[in-house]
Amino acid sequence: MAEDTAALYYSTLNGYEEIGRNYYLDRSDMNNVLLSMTLKGTAHVACPAGEADLRAGSLAFVDCRERHVFYPTCDDWHILFVHISGADVFSVRQKFLEAFGVVCEDFPVNTFTSFLETLFRLEHARDRDPCEMSAVLYGLLMKVLAHAKQRMRGGPFYVKRAERFIHENYARGIGVDGVACAVGVSKFHLSREFHRCTGITIARAIADVRFERSRALLADGSMSVAQVAEAVGFGSVQAMIRMYRKRLGTTPSAYRKYIDHV
Repeated sequence: MAEDTAALYYSTLNGYEEIGRNYYLDRSDMNNVLLSMTLKGTAHVACPAGEADLRAGSLAFVDCRERHVFYPTCDDWHILFVHISGADVFSVRQKFLEAFGVVCEDFPVNTFTSFLETLFRLEHARDRDPCEMSAVLYGLLMKVLAHAKQRMRGGPFYVKRAERFIHENYARGIGVDGVACAVGVSKFHLSREFHRCTGITIARAIADVRFERSRALLADGSMSVAQVAEAVGFGSVQAMIRMYRKRLGTTPSAYRKYIDHV
């Protein structure tokens, strides 16, 4: 039997659960992956690859060899879940991780539900067929993999997260180290992937956001040049002047006067 099923995918544990606030799962050392879809309520997941809040429609994909923690953040958390073992399950999870991080928020709930319903039916069939069950699990994994590959066309999830972090925190004097720390990726890896996906460096992206925001504030006219420099995260007025001379061939004050007369 072992030889017959060696190449098959199989589920060691799956089901539907309605979980209360006192639930706390802290587990590791299982030789499989876990796909868990939140249907209702909210929860939190943490593992070495990162952590995330879960809500209805969140699909968590966890490598169960590593320590992973789940706990609800409400009184009524409903999930559909399946543990899958078999060839390449960890490589599929790695692709998911590169595309989304620990959690994907836009995998179709109906698709996941349909696969699980089929799996439940096959498990309870009188003439249970391991090959049919393997085909269902393989089909689910391939749907997840295709979804991850589609997302990766826009770059890894951490590049998008880095861009969002820059736009939300440019005024804090952030640099490349701060961005890398915020998204949980090494500075060198993030810098390479960021440039590959966007065509510019992280430092240039930060500078661009500060420059465009400073132009808007100068045009508004309600702040002094020094106040604008501080508001957008320039270390000094001199740093802002240097950027304006380099990019526009003039100073911030001269640029404001020009805008006022246009």
